[in-house]
Amino acid sequence: MTEDVKVVSTAGDNASYPLSDEEFHPLAMIVDDDFSLRLAMGAALRKAGFEVVEAANGNSAVSLFQSRNPDLILMDVMMPGMNGFETCRAIRELPEGKTVQILMVTGLEETNAIEKAFEAGADDFVIKPIKWVMLGHRARYMLRKGQIMKNLVKRLDSLAKIQAVAKQGGWQINSSGSSFAVSMEAVTILGIEENISNITYEMFLSCVDPENSLDLRRTIDDALKNRDSFSMTCRICMPDNSVKHILLQGAMLSDQSDIMTGVVQDISSIF
Repeated sequence: MTEDVKVVSTAGDNASYPLSDEEFHPLAMIVDDDFSLRLAMGAALRKAGFEVVEAANGNSAVSLFQSRNPDLILMDVMMPGMNGFETCRAIRELPEGKTVQILMVTGLEETNAIEKAFEAGADDFVIKPIKWVMLGHRARYMLRKGQIMKNLVKRLDSLAKIQAVAKQGGWQINSSGSSFAVSMEAVTILGIEENISNITYEMFLSCVDPENSLDLRRTIDDALKNRDSFSMTCRICMPDNSVKHILLQGAMLSDQSDIMTGVVQDISSIF
């Protein structure tokens, strides 16, 4: 095994955070070319009850993710070779990479760098110097968000057959807009090519008639900001130039969650 990957770090016996009855230790992957920072982040995460694996560069991180499937990733932005943004995108393209929580670690306070992190698929970011006590709390919070996301995706999958009969599909988005998912039935209703592996929020909005698209974006943004529900009808133009009328509805998953879940339904028959 090369020095680019380290997989021997385990949760400390004196973990300061409560674990489940089965003493489950979630797995965190630290990706940073700086050994001293990997050491410090690893210590903070082990104290929070995590097991830890490490990668010193982006290529090693992608390989390690595929073999270990961690629950949380801490990713440095500035690394030789594949930088953090590129590595984040590569992981998001993997089947198990769509719901894993990714925390970008950066010394760049520019708004542009933060925007790039979210565009690459990051769930959150932290700016150096890191407050080590708070890192454990942030990690446990993100772990809970990730579990909610995984459960929601499973629920959407299990509803696919029922939705097909009802001409209804599911979708969900987090409050930052960095994570978005749709069911296969929603893909069919919206006329999106099914061979597209990663359907983005922008792609979702572009399916709607231009006269409705801006209103839909504003409606969803306002609902996320105010933690409110919404209901809106829109027109979409299908690949065969036919027009379809759809109903879009959304609501926050729970009072504590930052995830909105919704439905898209074909209501063309009533027009």
